[in-house]
Amino acid sequence: MNRNAKFSLLIGLILASSFSGQAWAVEADLIWSTFLGGNERDWSLAIALDGSGNAYVTGTTESADFPTTSGAFDLTYNGVEPFYWADVFVAKLNSTGSALVYSSFLGGTDADRASGIAVDGSGNAYVTGDTWSENFPVTPGALDITYSGTYFGRDIFVAKLNVTGSALSYATFLGEDGDEQGNGIAVDGSGNAYVTGYTSAEAFPATSGAFDVTYNGGHDVFVAKLNATGSSLDYATFLGGSGDEWADGIAVDGSGCVYVTGSTDSVGFPTTAGAFDGTHNGQNDAFVAKLNKTGSSLVYSTLMGGDGRDAGFGIAVDGSGNAFVTGSTVSVGFPTTAGAFDGTHNGQDDAFVAKLNATGSALVYSTFLGGSAGDVGSGIAADGSGHAYLTGYTQSTDFPSLAGAFDPTFNGSYDAYVVKLDPMGSALSYASFLGGGGYDSGSGIVFDGSASVYVSGDTWSADFPTTAGAFDPTSNGQMNAFVTKLSLIATPVLSETAMVKLPKAFDLEQIYPNPFNACTQIRYQISADGYVSLKVYNTLGQDVRILVDAAQKVGVHAVTWDGHDDGGREVASGLYFCRLQVGNFRKTIKMVLIR
Repeated sequence: MNRNAKFSLLIGLILASSFSGQAWAVEADLIWSTFLGGNERDWSLAIALDGSGNAYVTGTTESADFPTTSGAFDLTYNGVEPFYWADVFVAKLNSTGSALVYSSFLGGTDADRASGIAVDGSGNAYVTGDTWSENFPVTPGALDITYSGTYFGRDIFVAKLNVTGSALSYATFLGEDGDEQGNGIAVDGSGNAYVTGYTSAEAFPATSGAFDVTYNGGHDVFVAKLNATGSSLDYATFLGGSGDEWADGIAVDGSGCVYVTGSTDSVGFPTTAGAFDGTHNGQNDAFVAKLNKTGSSLVYSTLMGGDGRDAGFGIAVDGSGNAFVTGSTVSVGFPTTAGAFDGTHNGQDDAFVAKLNATGSALVYSTFLGGSAGDVGSGIAADGSGHAYLTGYTQSTDFPSLAGAFDPTFNGSYDAYVVKLDPMGSALSYASFLGGGGYDSGSGIVFDGSASVYVSGDTWSADFPTTAGAFDPTSNGQMNAFVTKLSLIATPVLSETAMVKLPKAFDLEQIYPNPFNACTQIRYQISADGYVSLKVYNTLGQDVRILVDAAQKVGVHAVTWDGHDDGGREVASGLYFCRLQVGNFRKTIKMVLIR
């Protein structure tokens, strides 16, 4: 079958439930996929999405012929021979992946690198990274217009491009004399930018009243909040111990609290009382830290790891304040949870996926993800129902792909992957390789709210799967960035096993756990084809949420309730009832939601 054509496939996944034989069908469409680059090396480390489905990507390019657009901020490659230093690129692809809305270089005559991108509600793009260029294009009135890097170090930069990509709204250095990297960026509804990475500069501009204003040694994590004009810091803090740590992932919730993840080898890394794990475990531990909205204190900070090397690379947060984290681990004893998809380390580096509760005191779930070779989790997103979407790269021919997915077969060297994990972390709802015969790596992933994911990364594969009509279906040179959109629509169907063991009765299973937080899976079985009504009611008997109102086939089914009503509004904690009706059969169960 031609992987480059748009198609629909059904895949079966046996759920870990008391109903053996339940399977999910995932309709998987490669909506569009494109190369992005020139005749040298180009790689993308981050992707963001606006409300219209336009994809914003940033990364680094060594290609003087990298595609730019008329009217963009900078159409000329800035690197200077003989070193041919790299430039940052910022590109916006339209919702069909067929054209660049804009594409611009960003940099000076030395080396420049971008690692993070975010987009606000108006379509302004915020980018962070690091630079060795003294002439990096900073703007008048910005926070810091003076380069502070050294021959052995570099400065962080933060830049905001306007909606059309034609000008910088602001661009600033951030840092002092030392080795520094800007690795992740997030933006809130007011246009404030939150940046994280690492610094070795004792004079890094920590602000009065911030959590930690004193450099701790080695490389420290930093977390900084810039105001909407990029002219000043609302806060900036160190985060670290006497050793080395770095942060790669950052997210901000609706209250302005910031979540960061990374890695530390410091025994004295700051953790909080009551957090999941306050004790350093060995070599490098992953960490997850939540700062309050003023940056003055830690809401929680926890380590996460075993006796080997562990690192967090991507983080997302849901509306209830649960943090979803992915990264890599070589620790056989990395903490996993009962009932999780994979509780056993598979070999070399495994990716991991973990969900922390809102207080940081416990793991909702934690699982390995990988095969017998090396696997890394790079990017993560979450939807309102609690599914986690993941990308990264794998060397494992036995990485857990699913038969019937877009690409269930390992292609060669390194492959990118796309995975969807169910809300309980107990099963894969979708898992596919993404790549060609060379080296391919997924770096960033975003979910659009309509069952589609957008993935960016880089590829050395001339046969990387692209689509007809995409912006650039042909590889341009050594290594190109790529941007891919996949549609994942999951519906319950009968598996081959279920066809043999058809239910002999109607039933609605009591949920577990009960009480529940954030979301729960509701499982039921019907022993004959019929019209199914599955609804949630409050204690007054009022309809809260219609979960199913459709004809269904005989079999075992499951749906997820995310604690929202039919209007998408979050409902209050309390007692609710779920009623299943099929013909003359009715059954009601009690559910207790605790936020």
